Amino acid sequence: MKNQQNQQKQIITTFNLTIWNANGINPQLLPSSLALLPDTDILILTETWLQPSPPSKASYPLPNWTQHHLYGQFDPQHQCHQGISILIPKSVATYITVLPVLQHQQHSISFKINQYLVHCLYLPTSISDDNAINTLTSLPTHPETTHNIFCGDFNARSTAFSDSRTTTRGTRLLQWMHHFDVICLNQSPHKAVSIELSFLDIKPETHPPPRNIWNLSRLKEPDTLTLLHNTLEIFLQPLQQQLQQILRNYNSTPPYIQALTTNSNQQLYTALDLTIGARSSINKKKSWFWTPKLQQLVEQRERIHKQLKLPKQYKNERRKRGGNSPTPLRHNLTTLPSAP
Repeated sequence: MKNQQNQQKQIITTFNLTIWNANGINPQLLPSSLALLPDTDILILTETWLQPSPPSKASYPLPNWTQHHLYGQFDPQHQCHQGISILIPKSVATYITVLPVLQHQQHSISFKINQYLVHCLYLPTSISDDNAINTLTSLPTHPETTHNIFCGDFNARSTAFSDSRTTTRGTRLLQWMHHFDVICLNQSPHKAVSIELSFLDIKPETHPPPRNIWNLSRLKEPDTLTLLHNTLEIFLQPLQQQLQQILRNYNSTPPYIQALTTNSNQQLYTALDLTIGARSSINKKKSWFWTPKLQQLVEQRERIHKQLKLPKQYKNERRKRGGNSPTPLRHNLTTLPSAP
């Protein structure tokens, strides 16, 4: 993965995708083969021949890579063939979302990377041409993507792809490409092929969620306090019944504590909204020069200000008892960061 900054200070991220027909390579040999592809960010393998068990044949010995496998299928001689794998270094795994593989998807895995939706396919010669085209037309979609990339092994030949001959599947594939405006970037017979994907890596500015604030001073009114108490009794009754049910069946599946907590909090918030009313919070955006040290000084200033505003009677009593006067605020000169 490469990052570069353009004139608008936007980060352009580039990923290198490598597609390779592994032709049943021994899983233990893949790390040494991967060393020949040092610039690869995402490795897509077809014909992996991996199988769910034993563990030595279920994955590759690559501890620093995230692995997603569509396992192969067994022939009558109980030999495993086909299979697709997506290998992603853990350092870049957060950029990629692998879509769930549905039961009818026996020949494809898809993943999202920014605005690209990449479909990894292996269409064996053992399936009919109709089945192969139906696999292409029934691939999953994603609402956040604008570009589709189809890669893998289609087992289709055509002189339009600079091949020496044309097969029936090649003709059907070409028709499908024309219908959906798909272009062929390259073709390689069982050799590793790489492409680069680039996109703007814009991370939106995040702000903490607004605080819930209510008119708590109204709780000094006896009628309002009673109204809140009665409202909470009504709102929390279903939650109380749910907890009692859980205690009676403590040997069953344990409850999701986070859901119970969210539910109880929401009931409390609603009761407060209806009885004492909510207040809108002011979300102050800190300037570029604001630092934790400045925040500490402001908080210290507020504490001393409150001490100085103590009732005169209380301060006189402190003087009589020999109490110390409030500690004056000593301003510390803090080196501020320069403007960006």
